[in-house]
This record gives sequence, structure tokens and C-alpha cells, in this order.
Amino acid sequence: MVLKPGGVVLFRDYGLYDHAMMRFKSASKLGDNFYVRQDGTRSYFFSKEFLAKLFEEAGFQSVVNEYVLRETVNKKEGLCVARVFLQSKFIKPANSQTGSGLLSYKSSKEGKRED
Repeated sequence: MVLKPGGVVLFRDYGLYDHAMMRFKSASKLGDNFYVRQDGTRSYFFSKEFLAKLFEEAGFQSVVNEYVLRETVNKKEGLCVARVFLQSKFIKPANSQTGSGLLSYKSSKEGKRED
């Protein structure tokens, strides 16, 4: 069991339309909201709806799921850019017996016997 019933997951990552997302060129796009950086690392920009769906399908309840808007100021360059983060809190219900959805994939595979 990865997270006991009553456990909490805190999430903060890039949100849709963050400045970093808007700077990517079309050649860097791998899929919807999914991009590759010059160094080969991947960046995904989450929507509130998509993140909530992922966690709810895994048996979690949403406590907080909201965009946090910030401005990053570079005084030397004279730039002010909009930053968008998705900040969320999900709880695994106390009456939850087993995991479901994405988070239980590994444990369900481990439970199968090979003859």
C-alpha cells in the first residue's frame, strides 16, 4: 500500500498557459499540453479538470484544486512574465480498503500468480 487511508497528497506543478508553455515552439510539442525541452526532459502542463480526474479515478477526493498565479520579474532584463501553477490537495478516504485506478496498477500486477 503506497498511501494509507486518510493519507494526503499535496501537488504543485505547472498549470495550463504558464509562461514556459507559451515559449515552446510547435516542434517541441509531443501531445496535448506535453512538450520536450532542449535537454530532452519532458514538461506537462496540467489543467484542473485533468488532474482531478486522474486522482478521482484512483479513489481520491479533492480537497483543494486551484490555479496559483504569480509574476516573475527580471529587473535586469526588464521582463515581467505570468507564471501559472496548479496547486492541489487530495485525500484518500478513510474507508478506502484498496487502491484503484492509476495508483494501484503495480499492486494489482504483483497480486497475480504466474504458473
